[in-house]
Amino acid sequence: MADITNSEVGQYDTDEWSIDFAGKTITLTPDRVLIEPDGRVRVQRVRTGRRSKSEADNRIYALLRHGAGARYPGTTISIETLYLATREIVPVMARNDQKLLDEYADAIGAIEQGIFGTKPNDTRGCPNCQCYFTCDFVNGIAS
Repeated sequence: MADITNSEVGQYDTDEWSIDFAGKTITLTPDRVLIEPDGRVRVQRVRTGRRSKSEADNRIYALLRHGAGARYPGTTISIETLYLATREIVPVMARNDQKLLDEYADAIGAIEQGIFGTKPNDTRGCPNCQCYFTCDFVNGIAS
């Protein structure tokens, strides 16, 4: 764990990434990408709250790791969480990446078939979902 300082040096990559994945292209823009003078790349997900135990389990880190590997081949890459409230930078190690990437592939396949699952595994995240106000599950229409 490191502390944020004003002494960061290097270049920031602010470009949108196009990631070839499961025969499709996924487009995303990482929160922060710092390319250090020695060539190391630090990809960070910015969180506004305090550090949580479950953050590292989020499947987005597997996708960031996959995308960074393709974008910066042969480069030392670290995937991190930057917590603004506590000014901490926490490395996120690879765990179950293939399983998590398979979940993305399954979701892409379901979307292509017109299957949009409306029963989330964990409804605690529903209020933060961009579909909250239109979701049949949340609004009690789905059984």
